[in-house]
Amino acid sequence: MKYIKIENCSQCPHKDHSGKFTPGGAYPICNHDKVCYEIKELSWKTRILPNNNRIYTNIIPNWCPLEDIK
Repeated sequence: MKYIKIENCSQCPHKDHSGKFTPGGAYPICNHDKVCYEIKELSWKTRILPNNNRIYTNIIPNWCPLEDIK
């Protein structure tokens, strides 16, 4: 199995946005299958990534489903 090093959400292939019709503008969200289907509330609001004025930050949230390989 191949691994890619991800240091923040902006490098993740699962990053997405909530859509241009989101009130106030699109939010950065996680679109990983595990997050989409295993979080109790399926709203995009539960998948918002740490952001500053809707721009990705360098913080990976605690609920990130990707494994931390040491």
